[in-house]
Amino acid sequence: MKEFDTFWNSLPQEIQEYLKKCVKKSETEEQFISEIMVGDCPECGNNNTMDCDDIEGVEDPTLGLCKDCGYFWCIECGSQLLSNFNCEHWKICEQCKESKDEFGFCGVMAWECKHIEAWLNKEAAALENTCAWCKKEIPEDTEVFGFGAKAKKGVNLKGKEGNIIPLLLINADREVSAIVVTRDSQAKKEGYDFMFMACSQKCAKSLKTALNAETKLFDAVG
Repeated sequence: MKEFDTFWNSLPQEIQEYLKKCVKKSETEEQFISEIMVGDCPECGNNNTMDCDDIEGVEDPTLGLCKDCGYFWCIECGSQLLSNFNCEHWKICEQCKESKDEFGFCGVMAWECKHIEAWLNKEAAALENTCAWCKKEIPEDTEVFGFGAKAKKGVNLKGKEGNIIPLLLINADREVSAIVVTRDSQAKKEGYDFMFMACSQKCAKSLKTALNAETKLFDAVG
């Protein structure tokens, strides 16, 4: 795997030796590469993850899957994937004018690319003024209907405070945008982990109903 070789060779020797010691000697080279490249699940924080190289129909080692919560993401740029197996950052790479080798690699890892970083920031910014339920833009100086929700015990939100993240509601077959509250916020003091913003009472009601149905993720919605 060319991406792994590039990443591995960029690490200091002492870091390489430390990582090798963290992996059981009985594990195969493929398992070792998977553990280093995939890492913990970005959604629940558990380490029961795998790449999708051996999944029939996907067969892509750059995609990660959590076997505990089902979270599916691009290992290279970190973005969540919901409707297909092709991460949008590949389009940015294809359109990039940087010189590339025979594998289409320019020498810059996806998580270090300024163009991909700008795309991720733009995607996040677009969510700030968008209704979490219907996805319509909420104009400035317009009344916003917000409410909080509590995450089910065990869900790891470390490092996501203050960020807007996408959540897939399986029962409703819909992706919604959630604001992870900060530790010092009033919402956190009231016991909430997420805040949702809707453009109308109708959307807020529909969103609450859908969240209450997701018993695997949420304990309560208020």
